[in-house]
Amino acid sequence: MVIGICDDNESDLLRIERFCETYMNENGVCCQYKRFLNGEEVIQYCEDPENPMIHLLFLDVELPGINGIDLKERIMKNNLIYRIAFITNYKENVYRAFSLKTIGFIDKPFAQEDISKMINLTQEELKDNIVIEYTGYHGEKINVPIQNILYFEADESYTKIVTYGQNGGACQLISRKLGQIEKEMKEYGFLRVHKSYLANAANMVEAGEKIRFRDSGLTIPVGRKYREQARKCCLLFGKEQMRKRL
Repeated sequence: MVIGICDDNESDLLRIERFCETYMNENGVCCQYKRFLNGEEVIQYCEDPENPMIHLLFLDVELPGINGIDLKERIMKNNLIYRIAFITNYKENVYRAFSLKTIGFIDKPFAQEDISKMINLTQEELKDNIVIEYTGYHGEKINVPIQNILYFEADESYTKIVTYGQNGGACQLISRKLGQIEKEMKEYGFLRVHKSYLANAANMVEAGEKIRFRDSGLTIPVGRKYREQARKCCLLFGKEQMRKRL
């Protein structure tokens, strides 16, 4: 496991690392640590694709230069940061900091159990991060983590799979009909919201006439007969995600 710690207070940084090491020793987990004193160092790390993925970044909200919440926005589409645990003195930061990558929040002064909880939650989500395989339009194999999918869109005998990407969304064409995908993905929280669209409820933040997705400017239409089900599902998934992570 790779742990990142970004805190301009070196004593807090070392204390977090010490608590992490205690957890790792007690649970027999091998770990590497990446230390950052400011947000700019995290951004530089994320710009090098050769760097190993940081599975959990402990991030102080109050940082010089780029603060923790602004940093989260800058690295949201970067695959080198898997989950973020925010460390803050201010409760009002919770909702501003919540995102797909946010695993939870730690109040100062923090204790061993706070750090251990964040590591444990991250390990559980790593286990649940299921990757599905599809055949692309040209016969190529496409592997996609379920958590990265925003929605599927029917395209005649094919289907577009739209995922998080640097410019709002990335699109690939797969050789499978939407009806088949709907049956396969139902158990993973995907629901039909339109005759041409299947949405990932875990990434939905608003469902009315349109679906709006977390950390993305993309929207899709909602058919009239699907609106009530989509609204209820969006609320349930949002509450469950917050319940597990707060």
